[in-house]
Amino acid sequence: MTFRRLEESERDAAGLIWLYPQEAFSNEKEFEDALVSNPAILGDGLWLVGRQIQTDAGRIDLLGIDAEGTLLVFELKVGKLSRGAISQAIEYAAFLCDLEAGDLASLISNSSGRNGILKISDFAKEYEQQIGHIPFDDGIAVRLVLVSQEYDEPAARAIDWLNQNGIAIENLVLLPNQVGDTIVFEVIENPVPPILRWWYPPAQARRPQLVEWIFDEIIKTEAAGLHAEIVEVVTSAFPSGRWVPRVDPNSLGLNWVIRGSTGKPVESITIRIYNDSSDQIFLMLFDEVLQYAPSELDSALQPFIYGEGTRLGQPHGQVRWIDAETWAEHGDALRDALAYAGAKHAEAVG
Repeated sequence: MTFRRLEESERDAAGLIWLYPQEAFSNEKEFEDALVSNPAILGDGLWLVGRQIQTDAGRIDLLGIDAEGTLLVFELKVGKLSRGAISQAIEYAAFLCDLEAGDLASLISNSSGRNGILKISDFAKEYEQQIGHIPFDDGIAVRLVLVSQEYDEPAARAIDWLNQNGIAIENLVLLPNQVGDTIVFEVIENPVPPILRWWYPPAQARRPQLVEWIFDEIIKTEAAGLHAEIVEVVTSAFPSGRWVPRVDPNSLGLNWVIRGSTGKPVESITIRIYNDSSDQIFLMLFDEVLQYAPSELDSALQPFIYGEGTRLGQPHGQVRWIDAETWAEHGDALRDALAYAGAKHAEAVG
């Protein structure tokens, strides 16, 4: 398994599968391993110099240097953050800032060479080569970065208060997804409370319960009736599909995944409702679906507001924004086109 950061253009990729944190990693060590294997997940230009460093203040999960030469302390949680994690990170920062620059360099050099961190024989020399100046010549500056896989509102409120009062703490929420044999993290940077309308499903919800939860939440939106109609059209046209949930801070989404000609569930239709446009439906038909009735679907989609679909950064499908008024006028044409495509798909897959 390999690991990397999710690009914005991939968020609605057909082959992308949203994971629960416990599906991706069973413990913190596995989570750490993933981040150490690709530090760019945590930030561009990051140089990891230590892992599980024992100090008088406790054991630091990860220690890094950013592109400007600032020391970064990472506190990791495989699930939600806790307020204890915040205080612990502050204790680490206080300990490191009290060290002399030479003692800090020695701590880093002596702790390197294990747990996936390359050996650093002479930290001061390597720092100067990479950063361009003597390490910590203006004093030891520390950035705190709290990393988790689930949003926790009390922790986010505490972090936000500290930032507003001069204690800089970064908060990264890494939501795991899978594409092929790669785990890709959707990185949410510094979420500020109060949270948006949707963020995360009930704790420990499994996929069927999550799908049910999404439908229950959508019922509360302005586009509930329109959503129900479009769901009925999609599921009637391609009855052999199954729902795969898609949840992020800005939207509630469902992928209707259907079998392709090889029998594998690779073709899909995405239906989303976004926080900032909850009276509209975001509909994406991927190329695998469009191929069954290209001219009919192209014509039926034209009246609806256009957007560009992508998969792994490449154009891959057609996106439309649908409101109730336009659907009332042009929905029958799209219904007929999807029904035709579904019949052609059924013929193709047998």
